[in-house]
Amino acid sequence: MVYSLCGGWLRASASHVVKASPLRVFWYSADEENAPEWLSLVCEARRVDGTRIGLGSKSYFRADVFGFESEFISEVVEWRPLSRAGLVMVRRIKGPLTDFSMWLSYRGLDGRTRVDLAVEFELGLPPVAKQAVELAAKMSVDGKLRESLRRLSRLLEVMIPLA
Repeated sequence: MVYSLCGGWLRASASHVVKASPLRVFWYSADEENAPEWLSLVCEARRVDGTRIGLGSKSYFRADVFGFESEFISEVVEWRPLSRAGLVMVRRIKGPLTDFSMWLSYRGLDGRTRVDLAVEFELGLPPVAKQAVELAAKMSVDGKLRESLRRLSRLLEVMIPLA
């Protein structure tokens, strides 16, 4: 589901049940460096400044949002293993993405895991362009997030088969 927030922000969210344990799903998907393998908005990601995975970890991201490429540094601001992880943009490098946050929540379901993914972002575009992007968002971002979670599920099923 995609909807507008005040001031030009957009929020998109999706949920999916992954056929793997919360432990496997959390440690794979909460690692920012794995994002390009499963998250369709992310083209490149790597940790910076020698930080390690977890709270305070900083990463460089190159993302494509509606054909607009942006680069930024993010920081993990919430880290509750097997439960929730969240990151926010702390420095914009280039592109129209002026703010970005991503939140992942996990809930175990008898050897499977329900993953809830939400992203919030703002593009620094003229008002007319923002309206066009909002229309495009309503048609494509939620589908991309759902596909990203399905891709995560397929990756984990192949990489880490259930016992």
